[in-house]
Amino acid sequence: MRLFEYLKNMFCREKPEPINSEDEFVYKQLRQITSALSKKLVSMQNIEHNISESFVLSSSDWFARAVALEIQKNIHNECYGYLLLHLLHPHCMCDASTNVLYGEKDSLLKFLNSNEGIEKLIHGVRTLDEKLKNWDE
Repeated sequence: MRLFEYLKNMFCREKPEPINSEDEFVYKQLRQITSALSKKLVSMQNIEHNISESFVLSSSDWFARAVALEIQKNIHNECYGYLLLHLLHPHCMCDASTNVLYGEKDSLLKFLNSNEGIEKLIHGVRTLDEKLKNWDE
């Protein structure tokens, strides 16, 4: 039974319950960009170059203007890379960023395709959005 649940989560991508409508929007957008990053990453033998995807935060509930996810290769070892989360300040070209995960290509793919990964990214977006609100202080 545990194997069935694992396969169901892996292939059906069971959706976690959103906290509110803004999280629902961010969930859908993050799912799209994690899927796009996964496709790009699968096509590479190793992490051969940096790749990124982004979307605009149009809701007035968010301070940041845009969110971007980037996979940055480790220049010393192509088998490893960093998954970085960036939020763009709405008035200047500054961004707040955090390293979400460091690991091999397979661990990055697993994270990008898991519900726990999306939930962690939503939490990261909320945290960085708060940091950007206090950027000028």
